[in-house]
Amino acid sequence: MAFMRIKELLEGVKNGLEDMPDTPLKDVRTIALTGYENLLKAVTDLAIFPCALICAGVVEGDDDGATRTAEVAILLGDEFRLDAEDAAHGYDLIDDMLDYLTGDDPGQAFKVGGAWLTDPAVEPLDIESSHCWWKIVMTAHYAC
Repeated sequence: MAFMRIKELLEGVKNGLEDMPDTPLKDVRTIALTGYENLLKAVTDLAIFPCALICAGVVEGDDDGATRTAEVAILLGDEFRLDAEDAAHGYDLIDDMLDYLTGDDPGQAFKVGGAWLTDPAVEPLDIESSHCWWKIVMTAHYAC
């Protein structure tokens, strides 16, 4: 048996976000992100917000090669809003995403194929000034 390919994992997350009930996301893409310059190129190509870019981070083997973990990052972008009421839209976006990714029960994992994604953590990103960006990082656990 072979491990799930990283591309399959990222495509599964992408499909899941696109299938999210009442999804607020207007554009969802997978990217191979290897540095800040690549991120800036990807961001300048976006025209519709809110959006999500999905990429992989560190992939590690465990249990003598029987299992793997992979970081999956979802970069959320939204239009910058100066008005306090409008600015809350970004936080609603984060809350909606976390609600979807953690399921109905506390601690429930987001499932993609044979992988379980757990432990979502959110961090603001300073990418460019016309949009607000956040990174949601989750850990995918899977076996061959």
